[in-house]
Amino acid sequence: MRDFTKNLFSFSWAMSLFGLKQLGNVINPQETLRGAPGAAKSFDSVTDAVVDQFGRNLRQTFEVGDKIQGQIVDLMFGFLGLAPGAAAGTGTGAGSSPWGGVQTALQPAIFNARSTAGEEVLITYTRGRGQFSDDKRFIALTNPIYNLDGTENGLHEGVWQAMFKSPGELLARPAPPPGTMFEPVGPVPAWPISANTIAKWTHADGSAISSVGPAASHLIPLADGSFLFLVITGQIITEGTGRFAGARGLTQSLGATHVAANTNLFSPQGPTTFAATTFDTFKFVLPGRAYSSRATGSSPFETKAAGRSESEPAACAVTADPGASRFVEVLGSRMHYVDTGSGEPILFLHGNPTWSYLWRKVLPHVAPTARCIAPDLIGMGLSDKPPIRYTYLEHVKYLEGFIAALGLERYTLVLHDWGCILGFYVAMRQEKRVRGLAFMEAMLAPYAGWSAFPRDIAAQFKLFRTPGVGERLIVEENLFVDRLLPASTLAKLGDEEMACYRRPFLAPESRRVILTFANQLPVGGKPAEVAKATGEYAAWLKRTQVPKLFLWSDPGLITREKDVDWARRNFKNLKTSFLGPGLHFSQEEHPVEIGQEVARWHEEILRAPQPAACARC
Repeated sequence: MRDFTKNLFSFSWAMSLFGLKQLGNVINPQETLRGAPGAAKSFDSVTDAVVDQFGRNLRQTFEVGDKIQGQIVDLMFGFLGLAPGAAAGTGTGAGSSPWGGVQTALQPAIFNARSTAGEEVLITYTRGRGQFSDDKRFIALTNPIYNLDGTENGLHEGVWQAMFKSPGELLARPAPPPGTMFEPVGPVPAWPISANTIAKWTHADGSAISSVGPAASHLIPLADGSFLFLVITGQIITEGTGRFAGARGLTQSLGATHVAANTNLFSPQGPTTFAATTFDTFKFVLPGRAYSSRATGSSPFETKAAGRSESEPAACAVTADPGASRFVEVLGSRMHYVDTGSGEPILFLHGNPTWSYLWRKVLPHVAPTARCIAPDLIGMGLSDKPPIRYTYLEHVKYLEGFIAALGLERYTLVLHDWGCILGFYVAMRQEKRVRGLAFMEAMLAPYAGWSAFPRDIAAQFKLFRTPGVGERLIVEENLFVDRLLPASTLAKLGDEEMACYRRPFLAPESRRVILTFANQLPVGGKPAEVAKATGEYAAWLKRTQVPKLFLWSDPGLITREKDVDWARRNFKNLKTSFLGPGLHFSQEEHPVEIGQEVARWHEEILRAPQPAACARC
C-alpha cells in the first residue's frame, strides 16, 4: 500500500509537469510550428527524471506520454481547426477525427499503460461546446466522449467555476520550474487556482467516473491577435460505477478552445457558447481487481471483453437435470424452457440480454417447494429466432402463447428487467390466473422523458437509439453482452459464465432482438404502443390486490430505494425484501437470498385465501 501511495502521488506530480510542458509548447506555437527539435523531444528529460526518481513501475505510463509528446501539438491544433504548417482557421472537416494517422499507433500503447500494481491508465477526449452562465462565472460542458480511434463512447458532463476577479489574471504566465528537480528543494512557487471543477464521464456501457478538483486557466495570446483559452485540471476521482466501481485515483484534463481576434470571451457581450475540446487522462486502481491479461498485454478496456472466448461452451446447464431442458411449439416456432421441481408453477422471466441461464443459481432454492418454469423469450436463449420484428407486442403474443401451450391455469410470476415489462402486462390481461408477482429491477411505469430514465445508463441508451450507432455497438460489436452485462453486477463473472451468456448471441444477426429491446423502452411517449401498454399496467399495479414481492438491492441500477418507498405507498398487498449490495443482475449477486425469499413468500400466498381460478380469463 505504501508503494501504491507513493506512485499515486508521483503520477500526480509528474503528470502536472507533463501538462506544463505541453502548455510551454503551445505558449510558443511559432517555434513549435517551425519544427524545432524540442517539439519532438522536449518530454524526454522529464520522462527520465520521473522514472529515475519514482521507480520503474511508472515507466509504461511515461513511455505513453513520450509517444504522445511527438504529436500532441498537432493534435491540439487539430482540435482547434488548425494544423501545423497551415494558416489559422484551417479546419479538419466536420466530423473528422483530429487524431489522423497517429490514432492507430497511439491507441494500443495508451490502453496498455498499466503498472505492476494493477493500476490503469485510460485516455479519451471530448468535443463539443461550452455554455456560459449569464454572469460568465460558470461554464457547463455536456459533450460526447470519443475513444482515441474517433468512435463515440458516451457523454461527458462538467462545470467550471471561475475563481479569479478579472479575466486579465489569465494572461499571466507561470514561471518555468528552476533547476533539475532531481532533489527535493523548496519553496515551490504557488500558482493561484483560477477555477474549481466537477466532472462526470459516462461511457456507452453505463460505466462512469466522477471527479472533483481545481483548475489552472490561461489565455495565451497568438501572433494574429487571437487567443488560446486553456484549462488544465487536476482532479480526485470521487466515484466509479459499472466497470469502474470502487475506482480510486486521479484524473487530468487538458482543455482548449481557440478565441478569435477582437473577441472578449468573458465580457457580458461575449459569446454564450464556444467550441470546447478536452483531452482526459485517468489513473486509477480498482480495489480487489487482478488483471490476468497483464502477461499478454491485452486490456479490459478493449472492445472485446477480457477473457472473451468466441467458442461455444460444451454445456451451459441451467439445472443439473438434463431432462429439465425442453421445447414447445408456439406460433410455428420452438420456445425453449427449463422445467424443474413440482407443485403449483412459478414462471421465471428473464430480460435483456439474458436467457434462462440467468436463473441457474436461483432455481435450486425454489424447486423443492414449487414447479419452476424458466422460458427463453422468443429470439433469445435456445428458443428459435424467427424472422419477426421482435417488438414488445410480438413478445407478449409469444409469451401468452407459451403459457397457453403449457396449459398453465394458475401460476406465479418472478420477473426481472424486460421480464417485468412483459410479465406485468400479461399478468394484467390474465389477472385471475395470477397467484402473485415477484419482481426486481423493474420498470414500474413508462418514462416520462430522459430526465426520468435511470441516470447511470441514460447516456448509453441514447446512443443505442441513435441510428447507425446502436446497430454498430449492439449488433456488430456485441457491447450489450460483452460489456454492459458484466458491468451491471457486483459479482465477478468467470470466463465460462460469460461464454454461456454469449452463447445465444454469437452471430451478429442474433443480436437484433437485443437492439430492438433497447429501442422499445418507452421514453417520452415513444414508441407509442409500448408507452400505452406500459401505462395501462402501471395503473393496474396500483389498483390490483394480487400479492406482490419487491426484491431490491442498493444502489441498484433501474430501481433505487426511492422507487421501493414509492411502491410501498402506492401498491396494495406488497411485501419488500432487501437483498444487500447490488446493481442490476441480482441473480448473480444474491441467488440464495432471492430463491429462499421467493420460496417463503410463495408458500405464504398459497396458504392465503384465493379467489377461484377460471379456465378462460
